[in-house]
Amino acid sequence: MTAYGHPGGPSVPQGYGYPGYPGQAPYPVHDRPSNGFGVTSLVLGILAVVGCSAAVFATALGIGAVVFGALGKGKANRGESTNGGMALAGIILGAVGIVLGALMTVVVLIGLMDRGPLDDSGYDAPSSVLQIPSGT
Repeated sequence: MTAYGHPGGPSVPQGYGYPGYPGQAPYPVHDRPSNGFGVTSLVLGILAVVGCSAAVFATALGIGAVVFGALGKGKANRGESTNGGMALAGIILGAVGIVLGALMTVVVLIGLMDRGPLDDSGYDAPSSVLQIPSGT
């Protein structure tokens, strides 16, 4: 019986069983490539180009794509990742997204400045209509 009241299992005497292979080296440890920055850069770059109609949103995504792409390209050059091309594509798409977002911002601002007076309905307001008093 063990200290907890459970009967012990059948014990195997020491010295029996199969011995391991002598001198076997442990399995080599392979570091997996860290491809997160390149993938993030590409996804942000695609979203920046597709979402260029939302000017500020596309510019922010483009900046993020360029930053993550530069980090991913640096990791690829050091051999820590395997997707340098994906990071480069993210940098390019991010730059295109920044340019498209900036152009959309300019177009929106020009459109807002060129509106003229806000009351362009062509109808007179009730307060501007000449009213003649009745009963005279």
